[in-house]
Amino acid sequence: MSQNDLTPVEPPSPAFVAAQAQLETLRQVFATQEQRQKTGLVSRHALTTTCDKGKSQSKPIPSLPPHLGWHGPRKQSPVRQLPNNRQALLICTANAAEPVAGAADLPQPETDQNATVKVHPALAGALLHSEQVAAGRIWLLLRHLDRKGQGWITIADARKALTNSAAPLRTCGWRQLRNLLRQGNGVFWQRTRDRIWLYSLMRVASALDIVHFKGIQVKLPVQALSGTIGIVRAHLYAVYHAGRDGQPISREAIQIQTKVAYSSQRNYEQRTKITSRPNYAILAKYDATTMAEKTWRHGHATFRFTDKHGNHGACNAQYIARQLPNSYYVKHVRPTSRNSKQLNRALKDLSPSGTTGNGKRDTCRIYFQQGKAAARAKATGHTVYWRSTQPAFWYALEPEIV
Repeated sequence: MSQNDLTPVEPPSPAFVAAQAQLETLRQVFATQEQRQKTGLVSRHALTTTCDKGKSQSKPIPSLPPHLGWHGPRKQSPVRQLPNNRQALLICTANAAEPVAGAADLPQPETDQNATVKVHPALAGALLHSEQVAAGRIWLLLRHLDRKGQGWITIADARKALTNSAAPLRTCGWRQLRNLLRQGNGVFWQRTRDRIWLYSLMRVASALDIVHFKGIQVKLPVQALSGTIGIVRAHLYAVYHAGRDGQPISREAIQIQTKVAYSSQRNYEQRTKITSRPNYAILAKYDATTMAEKTWRHGHATFRFTDKHGNHGACNAQYIARQLPNSYYVKHVRPTSRNSKQLNRALKDLSPSGTTGNGKRDTCRIYFQQGKAAARAKATGHTVYWRSTQPAFWYALEPEIV
């Protein structure tokens, strides 16, 4: 090859540099559009429709150099669509941010699988004791259906939500619902011609002769209230135990407070997967004289306990212990938005003077979390207990025998 054939390379023209820069800009724009279309920010259908409408309005770009092969319509169509693509991108993004007109008026689902209602353990026990479970669950469901919190619901809406065969919360037929509305009138609600005016928790508690709220409210799944009456009773029984915080209670006491028989208690515990745990109380150090005294006071539930691991004192120390009633544990979730002190204050303000007992209680509290509170309660003349650091063990303070 001769030296004359090696011609020097000329620098790129300004038109070529401008075309290359515009090509890079186009690549970035289309890459951004594809990424936003994948993430759902831009509707592909809306973008294509807007771009198709803008094809006829676009004009050829005369500034592109002829040697780059941009003359054909297939090459120039993406560039012609560039302004319209940008407009479509802005329009679709703005429309996605704007609320849909009339969205608040669209029908909302009647219930949610995770929806819950708040039920106090004292209310659950009172419903079981007064045999008002059927009307009480209607009251709980109507309070749940009152999404706006206005305190009333129309009879037509209640009939549609609770008696329609396709409704998620169907509980009974229309005839049975009329009977329940008649039964609960004046206790849970006040019925008029076309509305059901729901009573508050305080007013229902006063009607059911609840004098004191103990524990905190429990979140109960709404679906549990739409089952058979046996399932509803089982869940209310579980709520009753959930508010006790694992304090021991005998089956006899449960039957007195809830009117649930022994066999039904075991059946409800099996249905709702309630777990029980035995409890033991350490009374005193072991000796023959004290053992005879404790056996005379507590009966055959008293036994000699050897602390092999030293959890309550020295290793291998011997104590006099007795078996306490079982504790029951439920997996219901507990809210902490409102405690029993506020409920009791509101109940006292609602009830007339003397109906709350004015300090006179049918039962005396004997189980405490700390020994200090148990020592103050010892003056009542009852045996009191407080929790040990070891599970299932309690310490006892007994009054002296005169």
